[in-house]
Parts: sequence; C-alpha cells; structure tokens
Amino acid sequence: MQQLNVTPMPLIFSQKRVVLSFSPKSACSHAIIWFLLKENLLPAANYFSHWPHDFRNKVYYNSQVYKQRKQAFAKADPSNWTLLKVTRDPAKRLISQFRHCVRYNVIDTQIQNRAGISMSKDGLSFNDFVKVLKKIPRERPSTSDPHVCAQFQPVWTLPFGRVITINVDDCEVNDVLNLVEKELDMSVTDFETQGTFARIKKIHYAKKEPVVVDAPAEGWGNFKLTRQAIKDDEYFPKKELLPYAQKVAAKLFPNDSTQTACSDSEGTIFPRP
Repeated sequence: MQQLNVTPMPLIFSQKRVVLSFSPKSACSHAIIWFLLKENLLPAANYFSHWPHDFRNKVYYNSQVYKQRKQAFAKADPSNWTLLKVTRDPAKRLISQFRHCVRYNVIDTQIQNRAGISMSKDGLSFNDFVKVLKKIPRERPSTSDPHVCAQFQPVWTLPFGRVITINVDDCEVNDVLNLVEKELDMSVTDFETQGTFARIKKIHYAKKEPVVVDAPAEGWGNFKLTRQAIKDDEYFPKKELLPYAQKVAAKLFPNDSTQTACSDSEGTIFPRP
C-alpha cells in the first residue's frame, strides 16, 4: 500500500487499529512523543537521542513491529480502523515553515537556484520564501523536503471507518488527546508529569513572550531574516507575518485549507466535518 510509504510515514499503534498521521511544522514532535509514550517507547527514544525524530527514523520505522503493523493494515479493511490526524492552521504553519527554512539548511539550494539568494550572505524575506515555494513541488508525494510540503497526505484518501482531526491551533491539544485516549480506550496521559514535552518545547519552538519591535521600513513581508539571528534566538515576527501568510496559504496548499480543521467523523470529540 503506497499511501503508507510517503514521507513522513504514518505511525501505527501496535495494540489499536489506529493510524497517526502528522506533518513537519504541525506539532509533529508533540504528536510523536505522545505516540512513543502510548507505545511504551519513550524511555528508549530518550536514551537513543534527545531528538525524538532520530528514534522514529532510525529505530521505529526499521523495527519488526512497525513492518508487521504496516503489513497488517495493508491487508485489512480500513473501515475497521481510525485515522488520527494532527494538523495546523495552514497560514500559521506557513510562518513556521519559513522560520525553519531560515534556521536550517533545508531548501538553500532551491532558494539559490530559484531566487538567486544566498542564505549565508543575504538572508531571506517571507515574500521571497513564498516565491520559491511557488516554483517547487509541494503536494505529497514530492521530491521536495517534507518541511515545505503540504499537510495533506495520500493516506488521508483511504476509507477509514473513523477520522479524527486535531488542529493544534484551534484547540488545547493535550486536552483533546486526553479525550481521544478515553474514546479509544487508552490510558490517560498526565502531560504535566512528562518532561519530554516541555524540553522539546523549550529548545525548538519560537518565543511567545511579547516583544516591542519597530516595523521595518520595507514592511515585514520584505524584511530579511538571517540564519544567525534565528540561531541566536532573536525575536521572530510570527504575529506580524500572519496577515501576509493568510493571503497566500490557501493558494499554496489548497487541500490543507479544506481538510485540517478540528473534526470527528463520529461527531463525539468534535462536530462532524
């Protein structure tokens, strides 16, 4: 079943008929830590690396348990399974995608080839980032880095019996995960006692503290951010960039705009879509 092989490959619970679908820059680390906790794999993941994605990519996907669960799902009737999607507001995710591409060498080559911009010398503005995105493949499966691809994934097209979508920008994600746990007969997580969530949030997320910053003369959309500034943890203008992102997100990722809102096909946790 090719839908299960598209990067990032979904996670499959070992004792439940549940598939967890996530995307980079959509609270993916939070979702993965939660999954590892439910599967009793979090201590092993923390021992293996401080970064949960290392364990996911290098250990979990190569495990016999995962391979067996993929085979089991491929042979099964999806109508007997639940798809759990963790998503974000496309505009807010677009800002996170921009920050990630400034912070890390993710699409430096495409930025150089498509816009003639050197990340090591010039920095990158949000408007230039959007121009580059328009010129590269964004729908999965794609040859582009998954951090700049759409949230929509081929596995979403399968006829699951139940689909629960958790948009982390529109709900208290931990509260909803607790509801999911109860609904799917899982143990209920006390997130306050699980330090891994707080540790990842501290080192990976942009600052939320209010900072008074004068608007640049060229406007926030044309303001160039440098990799060094992001690494030095200077203020990142996500609030100021939101109006720019809201104008283009739906055009860049049309499927995301219609399939990422909070919903539950059974209408229990959220209203039906």
